[in-house]
Amino acid sequence: MPNITIQGVSKEFAKEISNDMSKFVSEESKVGVENVKVFYSPVVRLDGEEEIAIDIYWMERPQEVCDKIASRMTEYLRERGYDELIQITFTEFVGNRFYHNGVHY
Repeated sequence: MPNITIQGVSKEFAKEISNDMSKFVSEESKVGVENVKVFYSPVVRLDGEEEIAIDIYWMERPQEVCDKIASRMTEYLRERGYDELIQITFTEFVGNRFYHNGVHY
């Protein structure tokens, strides 16, 4: 934990950027990179153009941490030619609702 889910790009591109996305989250949230997982979601938008959407699912972090991660990810994707909308969301949950091998935090 945290978990990053990427959609709106090819699976190959998601794989290509996954290590960097993990690194951004790890560095800014002070979590070991080995604890960050990256997932690809092959969701297809039916009512318009595809857009990159990245969701970070984690326990609550300060706004400034979210701002830094969103900024780094957006800049990174812009440098790779994505100049359309880049949506980054943070889905948070209360720590005692997260169980690891049957034990909550």
